[in-house]
Amino acid sequence: TEMGKDINELEDVATTEGWKKIRDVVLGDRVFAADGSATEVIGVTRTFLDHVCYRVTFADGASVIVGEDHEWLAWTQDQYAKGAQPKAVTTKEMLHKGLCIGKSANDKYPQQRWRVPIAQAADYPKKALPIPAYVLGAWLGDGTSSSSEITGHFDDVEVIGRCSDLLGGVGDLKFIPGREHLFRCKFAGVREELAALGVLNNKHIPESYLTSSTEDRVELLRGLMDTDGTASNDGKSRVELCFTNERLAQDCLELVRSLGEKATFRVDAIQGYGHPRYRIGWTVTNINPFH
Repeated sequence: TEMGKDINELEDVATTEGWKKIRDVVLGDRVFAADGSATEVIGVTRTFLDHVCYRVTFADGASVIVGEDHEWLAWTQDQYAKGAQPKAVTTKEMLHKGLCIGKSANDKYPQQRWRVPIAQAADYPKKALPIPAYVLGAWLGDGTSSSSEITGHFDDVEVIGRCSDLLGGVGDLKFIPGREHLFRCKFAGVREELAALGVLNNKHIPESYLTSSTEDRVELLRGLMDTDGTASNDGKSRVELCFTNERLAQDCLELVRSLGEKATFRVDAIQGYGHPRYRIGWTVTNINPFH
């Protein structure tokens, strides 16, 4: 554009009403600034057809097509190490100064020269959700796809307790005969709400939950992590979600990134296993993903 931004019009941008192509953004739409705040669009420029463009790929695997004059707030590695503030630099200037700074004896690949700030949690407005966000997350993680049952281990009974508190009633909990360390639990009225959300036999995160408040999205993530998440025990705050459902995995990737975390996505094909595993991993920097 004529104001420092030079991005392919087919790229997606998050608005307070969900995702839009840049070309479909209109005056009055609210998009998110780097600090996560919603900012009103007050001008739209014409489309340029003759700009030199590049696909820029980030360390988490996300990418975007931008023009050579697109401005970034960025550091060089030296500036970042010294605690300096990021400065405006164009794609062309980045290329001119070089993308890599070589590698040390312990590095397998060259080190990247440039770093950009990670956007903070998107400040979506709070929505009226039919099922508490934590409960939906717990069901997406350990629920039976065709019913409202949640299956758990005796060690996870606190998850059921939290769901009971949020739903205002005690669930129908039954231990599985012959496997008394496992249980199944149902809550009255939840199946009807799951059906209305379109998630029965179709596990995914509804858009209304992906675009609700930061508080709701954190609770949704905690429900998922308390049932399906893992954490490293090496003191590095590395956590992971793992699914065989690709759509649910992609939704969780969007959820984690919308909370200001730098999440990566990996697909593992396991020999002798019917489905690939979709893994979302990140180092916790902003929010505690567990209760």
